[in-house]
Amino acid sequence: MATKRYNQLTKEQKFLAFEAVEFVIDKFMPRLKDKLHIRIKGVENLVAKEDIRGDCEFTDENESRAREFVIRVDNTLSDAEFLQTIMHEMVHVKQWAKGEMYRLRSQKGEVYRWCGSKIKVDNMDYYDYPWEIEAHGREYGLSLQFVKKMTLKIKGLI
Repeated sequence: MATKRYNQLTKEQKFLAFEAVEFVIDKFMPRLKDKLHIRIKGVENLVAKEDIRGDCEFTDENESRAREFVIRVDNTLSDAEFLQTIMHEMVHVKQWAKGEMYRLRSQKGEVYRWCGSKIKVDNMDYYDYPWEIEAHGREYGLSLQFVKKMTLKIKGLI
């Protein structure tokens, strides 16, 4: 089981976050389940302070196959927004952990390797980053799948 820690989350947010983390790991990275260390940190009014609902950073040295992550999420979001933010950031965990993306050392600005291609992001809009297109595209669908699975679990049907 992935190591999970949390800060500044309500009991309900902690439960939702940990279940969502396990859901995404089981879906996309089952072989990494025992190797990932994920810390969820609630930050009050992150949207007001930094204009973001959440973010994800790897904290270990091995950037090309990161295993240790900190996810920050605004702990004042509605349950639906909170869940979608966790799902969005877990897509980024998948991208880093599976080596789908990593930063390249470059003197020519900010450059990433994404699924085998070099992407220079200096003059690129955030919403055009391919890793953000995937994360934004998956956050809602993953949330729906998760809620459906949890509903079935609660009803004892799975």
